[in-house]
Amino acid sequence: MRWWNPVAIVRESFRAKIFALLFLVITVLSSSFTASYVLHEKKALTEKLLTEGNLLANLLAYNARLPLFAENIPMLSDVVDGLMEREQVLAVSVYDEQGRLLAEKLKPEKGGRTGGTIAPPGERAITSTRHVQREESIEFFAPVVTGMGTETSGYLLFEENPRHNISRTIGLVRVVIDRTEVNRRVNTLLMVSLLTTGLLLVLGSGA
Repeated sequence: MRWWNPVAIVRESFRAKIFALLFLVITVLSSSFTASYVLHEKKALTEKLLTEGNLLANLLAYNARLPLFAENIPMLSDVVDGLMEREQVLAVSVYDEQGRLLAEKLKPEKGGRTGGTIAPPGERAITSTRHVQREESIEFFAPVVTGMGTETSGYLLFEENPRHNISRTIGLVRVVIDRTEVNRRVNTLLMVSLLTTGLLLVLGSGA
């Protein structure tokens, strides 16, 4: 009884060699296209999440200015509660100028975790919004800044607009955004793409 040997068939048949070469090329091209498409979609979804997270962190920092400056904890808690109503927000923290935690809310059932009673040392001196990406979430940090216009009399005769802003950082806010939905969509897209590619290859080989 002679066993079917595809390697021997490819070696003996020129037509089989051509078919095997085409099959290999199609497989490589399909795999490359699938990988490129999935990575592109993952990047687009992540960038959209980063943009939204930056906006929320800056919004929280802006709304927290007055209650933080006045050390009004109940009003600060109301600001935090308002942001926590968004489904994708897992945790919100507000720290004072010394890095002490003043207000915090989190959703432990969705993976939210506390930021600690002291602000992270690396984030206390930030001057603009920054983020830290984790496997299932992204943490955003933004400084709470107050500014007021001042006038310097020595420049009144030489400048048309002697008023300038003096800003002061009075605190820090932290917003944690859930990225599990992005991961789920990317995984689903990857599975569908792989199944579609496999189906096309099977149909092509059968033809």
